[in-house]
Amino acid sequence: MKKELEDIICAAAPTVMRDMRGDMTKTCLAFGFECGDGWFSLILEAATELEALDADIRAAQVKEKFGTLSFYLREQPHGADSILRRAELRSSQECEDCGARGQRGGNGYIRTLCAKHTIAKDED
Repeated sequence: MKKELEDIICAAAPTVMRDMRGDMTKTCLAFGFECGDGWFSLILEAATELEALDADIRAAQVKEKFGTLSFYLREQPHGADSILRRAELRSSQECEDCGARGQRGGNGYIRTLCAKHTIAKDED
């Protein structure tokens, strides 16, 4: 994801995202979010909902895995699981590249992409 988009998410959820770009020996967020820009809005929504739980929540990693969003926390406070499950489900239906309606698929490497990005990927 572009750094500008990551910065917006970090500003909206500073407690949850406080390890962003931290020491790589202590956090997987040292490398930023490991997914496409198309999931920006769903990550922003999940991060702000987690921030609102008023708990000491700390993200450990945010990435694409098997075509869906994997949003890992250091601790799992009450209410966080439903937020993360909703984001994961939504990611299975939204293009990781642009956010349009998408579908999971692929040959060997599974991604969730819209028809336009599936065709572009096939042409590469």
